[in-house]
Formats: sequence, structure tokens, C-alpha cells
Amino acid sequence: MCSPPRRTLGLPPNVRHPHPQFLSTSTPPHAATNLHFINIATANIDNARHKMHALKNFIETDNIQVLGLTETKTKREIKIPCFTTYHRPSTMNNARGTALIISNKIPSTRHDLPPNLANLEATAVNILIANISLTIICYYIPPQEALSSFLIEYASQLPNAILWATSIPGISTSATPPRIQTAES
Repeated sequence: MCSPPRRTLGLPPNVRHPHPQFLSTSTPPHAATNLHFINIATANIDNARHKMHALKNFIETDNIQVLGLTETKTKREIKIPCFTTYHRPSTMNNARGTALIISNKIPSTRHDLPPNLANLEATAVNILIANISLTIICYYIPPQEALSSFLIEYASQLPNAILWATSIPGISTSATPPRIQTAES
């Protein structure tokens, strides 16, 4: 894996503490973390099973809390200690596949994409940072295919969304609505 892009997401200065529901005694202790920023990254891993040691080292060394992976090329579960993995193996045998790996310190749930987007190589997750709910979509664009305008339209309807797409030469995300943050790897 060579130097994937990194992003640090900051919270607005007026957000100082997690939402009270995440401070109750019934909530797991990891959900009560007072996060003001998170380190996020994305990588085209090209076969996660064969690169687990490098993947774990990257997460630990760079203090990554949210990691998007494309071309996982495995149907097996991707297990990283202290992280929850949301993996969508490809329907094409062991080719392709996407995953989002989220620190257990960040409350997260799978975000089901609508049926009209089921054919896309994409994994979506909702995370909660303080009072901010954020949907992250990790999306692999296979060669010879275009960026899905349906996915962009769907993401633009969400209150807060980040759409990660594997970069294909000639594709521009400049038409993406300004409310959506995009990152290409």
C-alpha cells in the first residue's frame, strides 16, 4: 500500500461533548469518547487477506479511526482488533469488494443503500461524532464504468455525506453538490 490520501475531519468549534445519549451508563464506554477530529484514510488494498499485517500497521502507525478499502478481493471477514468492519464482498467471485473499517470508539451502523444502487461496488456506514451524524460511502468504480450519477444524487439527499470513489482517469467529481465531501484515491 503506498501512501493513501488522508483527511482529518474537524468538528465545529461549538461542539465540545458527545450527545448526552452517548454518555448514559447503558451505552458502552467506547461510545462516550469526546472526539473533536478523526483521522480517515482510503486505500485500494488489492487483496486484504494477503496484506493484513500491513493494514494493521498502517492503522496503528497513522492513528486511523475510519478506513475505506477497495478491491478487498475476499469473501472472508476482515478482522482488526478494536475496530468494526463493514465489508461488502463483490458478487464477482473474489474480485473487487469494498469495506469500511471503523474504530470501536466511534458509534457506527451499516447504512443500507437503496435497491437501485445494489449493483454498485459500495459499502456505506453511518457514524456519530458528537452531535453530528455522518454517512460515509466507500465506492469502487470498475474500469470502463462511469461514476454513478444515481449514487451522487442519493448522497446529495443525505444531511452529511462523504463519498469516497476510486479514481479513474478522466472522471471528475466537480459536479458533486457542495454538501457532499468527495475524496478520490
